[in-house]
Amino acid sequence: MISFFEASMKPLSVHHTGNKLLEEYYKLSDAPLVIDDELMNNLLMQFFLKPLEKSNEVFSFLPKQ
Repeated sequence: MISFFEASMKPLSVHHTGNKLLEEYYKLSDAPLVIDDELMNNLLMQFFLKPLEKSNEVFSFLPKQ
């Protein structure tokens, strides 16, 4: 079982990817989204990390250099 005890979420950039067949384009966020709410942070952590719990692969997330 994977432990997310040391996992944390820094500011998050949210982008919108359109549908090319409908001639929709992508929209990039102007600034990162700062998550100050503890409940929202926990929900987002579950959303992004929960699928990795059932995987037998090893993942390594490193800060961008």
